[in-house]
Amino acid sequence: FFRTENTLLKHIGTGKTRIPNPNWKEEWEKLRIQLNPFVKNKTIAGFFLGDELLCACVTLEFIEVMAKTVVEAYPNTNIWYNEGSGEVVKPSKCTNATQFFIPSHVSLFSTDIYHYSYEPGWVSTTIKKYYNSYIFPLLDPTTQQAAFVPGSFSSTTGGPKDQPCNSTCYREMIMQDAEEYF
Repeated sequence: FFRTENTLLKHIGTGKTRIPNPNWKEEWEKLRIQLNPFVKNKTIAGFFLGDELLCACVTLEFIEVMAKTVVEAYPNTNIWYNEGSGEVVKPSKCTNATQFFIPSHVSLFSTDIYHYSYEPGWVSTTIKKYYNSYIFPLLDPTTQQAAFVPGSFSSTTGGPKDQPCNSTCYREMIMQDAEEYF
């Protein structure tokens, strides 16, 4: 999957806030010329809009524009978007969204849900419940699918201090999670 956010968005300030790139249309057209051979020979299997864009104050409306732009250029490809789980439940105030929706041109949607300790059954008790409550009801089953992002986000201790997990713990946790996701 080719990541599009660095062409269509730009950072402002020193934080992670992003806005539409003022030159996104021109830069997208230039990039398309470079990408066309890779899409044609299937080196690029799809496009990734970005990761946790609402957390960066990108509006759902512009995420829809991003998805539509890509799908109009490449109508037979997958468009993937990943968002933070908290944003799906309650979008950041900076997005001016009162309710989350999955943009219609997004064909694959996933969300990040982290855990920092080894808990057998965590996927069933947490991920399944979350997707059943918040994701599946928003998907159009004729054109959209959920993608799952197993928590292989770390291989060192990095969780909250009250839930330490060393590298052995992470290996066990990730192997268990992968099996449960499957």
